[in-house]
Amino acid sequence: MKRTMTLAALLAAVIWTAALTGCAENSGDNSSKENEPVSSQSDDSAVTPEGAVLGETDLMQCFLTSEGTNYLGMTLDEFNAAAGGGYTEENSVEYDLGYNYAKFYYGELDSIFCGRAKLPEKLPVYCMLTLKDDGRIKKFTYYIEQGETDHSSAEVSDSIARCLAASLPEDYNAEYDVIQLGKGSARFANTADGYVFTVEHNDLDGSGFPVLMSLESYKDKYGME
Repeated sequence: MKRTMTLAALLAAVIWTAALTGCAENSGDNSSKENEPVSSQSDDSAVTPEGAVLGETDLMQCFLTSEGTNYLGMTLDEFNAAAGGGYTEENSVEYDLGYNYAKFYYGELDSIFCGRAKLPEKLPVYCMLTLKDDGRIKKFTYYIEQGETDHSSAEVSDSIARCLAASLPEDYNAEYDVIQLGKGSARFANTADGYVFTVEHNDLDGSGFPVLMSLESYKDKYGME
């Protein structure tokens, strides 16, 4: 009888030990899965845009100097041929010709307008092309994002506005802190046959970023064509 009880006790101990071992293994598996590093793909895509980093095209040369090419009014094919290529869907950050726009990444730059308008440090810069229904470019927009900077968005917009004020032809009139555009904005325009240059803040989160700078013809901006 004692032998039988001893065997029974031994068997129970074996079963109990196996149960504990199995529980520990299962617990380890669950813990491993729960603590696995979450893929950083979504975080990376927020920091590092998809698409290529394009070299900045000198879109402003013809407006700020007596030389250069006016790319407004070109088709994408004509623009690529004149600008050396690269503005394709494969290289884009966003590309939707159904909604008449394409957006590209210029990388982190310490200036825009090919060195003419200085930024306080290297910041992420994008360029969006807005097209007419006939496929011709009617507007270029620079987007200067905050990145990791501690500099204010006002430093960025003020620098761009100063560059435009100093470099545009004398017949361009400047408006600052335009009511419709908000504090820190600037707008430069001359006649209905000329162009409009706009600096503004897309301030959705209180940071003042991104800072936008756009160029388009006066007639396109105000629907005169």
